[in-house]
Amino acid sequence: MIKGDFIFAVQATDDTSVASVTATILDSEGRQVDFFDLKSSDSNSWRAVINRRDGHDYPVKDGSYTVRIIVKDSSGKTTRGESAFTIDNTPPLLILSRPSTAAAAYTDPKADIFGDKFSLKGQIYDKSDVEKLTITAKDAAGNPKGSPAVLYNVPKSLNVTVDSFFTPMQSFYRSIYGDTAANGPQPYSYTITLSDSAREYTDPSKTTGTGEGNSTSTYYLYNDLYRMLNESRYKPADVYAIMQVGMYGTGSERSLPPPPPKEVGGQLKKL
Repeated sequence: MIKGDFIFAVQATDDTSVASVTATILDSEGRQVDFFDLKSSDSNSWRAVINRRDGHDYPVKDGSYTVRIIVKDSSGKTTRGESAFTIDNTPPLLILSRPSTAAAAYTDPKADIFGDKFSLKGQIYDKSDVEKLTITAKDAAGNPKGSPAVLYNVPKSLNVTVDSFFTPMQSFYRSIYGDTAANGPQPYSYTITLSDSAREYTDPSKTTGTGEGNSTSTYYLYNDLYRMLNESRYKPADVYAIMQVGMYGTGSERSLPPPPPKEVGGQLKKL
């Protein structure tokens, strides 16, 4: 899974000399999306930078593609090869049903109250696997609190216990709430950051890619989003598709709902 611009690199040799190396990108229907003349850095190595960003847009959109490489020698003979790849430049979409209260509503009696377990529930949409989810907490004064919790290989249908008071799985719950079960309600807000498994491929020597995946700390509260979806008749998958459209400036008349809060709120309270 590729993010950002990337390098096509080809090793091509001939008993005479290699005259040219070209790359044609084809979509899943076999239609030409782009074409490149690769440049030689030495007698055997040929490369081209693909999908270089122009302002806000990537010329090759998210999706699955085939690259067709044609090598021509100085006598006009050609050799052809093909390889498949996938582009993903869109961060994950998280629809969160718990916690479900905006961070500003610390004293709201409808705020989620967690007992000895802190859990997350929701739905994630992404073309890639979601590699990492990081949760950080702030107290009612806005100060960072405790140790972040990190979940790996996150399921798209999210229903997980992040940590608990009595059987800690991470240094998260007690670092926020404290070690005394009688501390009473403690209001906090939570920032959640998602990262997918897409990687940068700008160094041909690193075949597994480098860097972090597409990441975001923006998500939607379930009730707020579905209220907007009912009014607009969109489905959650449409919201993710609109996020992809927004990356490429295609002039679509569709637009995302208003930005959601970047933090959710709740209380840790030993019941």
